[in-house]
Amino acid sequence: MAKIQTDKIIKQTIKKFQIDDFLIIHRFGRLLPGENIIFILSASKHRKESFFFVQNLIEWFKFKITFWKKEYYSNHSSWVKSEDI
Repeated sequence: MAKIQTDKIIKQTIKKFQIDDFLIIHRFGRLLPGENIIFILSASKHRKESFFFVQNLIEWFKFKITFWKKEYYSNHSSWVKSEDI
């Protein structure tokens, strides 16, 4: 589900900000608190477009793209509701 949503928004965002190329690495699996989860690299004729491209994608990843997130505690685990993220 997240891959389909991501592909769609990337196509729209590339056109909007005139991006020449990009790389997105989004980690998955068990991560410790404070570990980096996403890396976005972009190339454009002007740095302003690249900055806006990355900022726009981060906002989409944080609020609009569906991810299944499970938090682990010392004695239990629970799924995070999307409105809690």
